Amino acid sequence: MPFLPALDVDAGSAEPDPSGAPTLAAASDLAELRGVVGHFPDGLGALDQMYQRMVGRGRLEPTVRLVIVGASARWRSDGYVAGAMFRRAIDAGLEPDDLGRLIDEAEGPEPASPEAVLLRFCRKVTETAYKTVQSDIDALRAVGWTNGQIVEAVTMISLSGYMSVMAAAGGLAQKPPPGSEPWR
Repeated sequence: MPFLPALDVDAGSAEPDPSGAPTLAAASDLAELRGVVGHFPDGLGALDQMYQRMVGRGRLEPTVRLVIVGASARWRSDGYVAGAMFRRAIDAGLEPDDLGRLIDEAEGPEPASPEAVLLRFCRKVTETAYKTVQSDIDALRAVGWTNGQIVEAVTMISLSGYMSVMAAAGGLAQKPPPGSEPWR
């Protein structure tokens, strides 16, 4: 039985942002997560606002932000959030085959593309953040990532972790993953 059943919460209750920035209200594949968070006072509005600010605008390309959130969830074995974020990246224009190649390259022996190098770093931060050293940051800078983009990537990992904890608390982690690897 889920710790927090996702009941009696209108998944579409948040108002769309007038600037057009994405909100979780527009993410039908995350309606259950919004339902879980909705059990906490002001939780739903706070989650939507945080998601909008972190994923809506920034220094990284929108699909890169979505892939980081999804890949970070994947590396924590959270198929629910991973699948939802990967689908959103595909909806935003990333081809499933390109997503698969990027993940495979990041998880392979030596990533070459700047995006795969960034994802490799994100994997290290997700799995063993305490092992991050200056040479990791230097490697990112060497392929063109700025300090602002690196900070934003770490913020996306944090958002992914928050979403995964909330999904697990609501029993969503027990559900079969909704296509957590859409490229396969």
